[in-house]
Amino acid sequence: MAEEKESDKTKIEQKEKEAEKIEEEEETGLEESFSAFSILEQLNLSPEEDEELNRRMQRAEITQSITPEMILERVLLRALPEIAAEVVAKSRKLAPLNEQEEEEAETLMYPTTNKLVADRFNTELMTSHLTCLRDGEWLNDEVINFYMGLLNERSKRLLSAPVEGFGHAIQALKCHHFTTFFYTKLNDRGKYNYRGVQRWSRAAKVDVISMDKVIFPVNINNNHWCLAVINFVDKRFEYYDSLQGKNPKCLQFLRQYVVDEAKTYHPKEYGSKDYDLSEWKDVMVTALPRQNNGCDCGVFTCKFADFVSEGRDVNEFTQRDMAYFRRRIALELRNQFIM
Repeated sequence: MAEEKESDKTKIEQKEKEAEKIEEEEETGLEESFSAFSILEQLNLSPEEDEELNRRMQRAEITQSITPEMILERVLLRALPEIAAEVVAKSRKLAPLNEQEEEEAETLMYPTTNKLVADRFNTELMTSHLTCLRDGEWLNDEVINFYMGLLNERSKRLLSAPVEGFGHAIQALKCHHFTTFFYTKLNDRGKYNYRGVQRWSRAAKVDVISMDKVIFPVNINNNHWCLAVINFVDKRFEYYDSLQGKNPKCLQFLRQYVVDEAKTYHPKEYGSKDYDLSEWKDVMVTALPRQNNGCDCGVFTCKFADFVSEGRDVNEFTQRDMAYFRRRIALELRNQFIM
């Protein structure tokens, strides 16, 4: 009899633990959902819009790989593109990491063994490469180049599946991101060298002069990262430096690069004349967040590329966000996906 009572007691304790676990999981799910639904507080929905949103959410499929935030983002953008796009975009860029994500990011940045994270974009990304994402470290080529590859994937993904809703579409910018080695080849020890990059666009299956933006990191003397942009939308050659340095030679080389690309790949139109850049401006972007240390330039460069490729204001983040971005980048590289 005593043994039976003890057995019953054990079963009850197990049931209580299971109930507590379920309750914790439900609370976590609710917290995530409330975090996602906080976006709605910034939207004044009409009864018709609210009904349409609820209908679409009921149809949305939620899987283990999709968070409530991602579902809500997708539904909002499809249902209310004009109202929700800006709110969702800002929310997703600086959404805080939860406790589990923080722990996973720390594990990625402080690996106990060196193993392959991914082999893509001509880059074997190892866990040892991710150690550069620790606070105070300088980002390496592998991390930056893999990030540029993910940005290219995002651009293609958004272009291939524009978000529709209420007769409108949210158009993504047609962007291509070259690697850190592009400008090293174009600028051959201070001299313009088109032959060094002549085949790069063809290899990437990119028609440079038909793009909205061509974006790439610039390494300065192996001790600083910046970003250069050929902006066909606004007819600007742009240079982003978190230390606000100037690099007129870079923009001069980009002008010649566009002319040479046009002649090489559009000979019928530009074989006997130069691509018209008379209305284009050279812009050393000064309205941007400033770096206040000697190690975060690579993170700034990655986030400049991220925001610029979506036509967003880079001043939405500051130096204070760098530690957060380092951890977020670690997770994005692990997941091989940038929202």
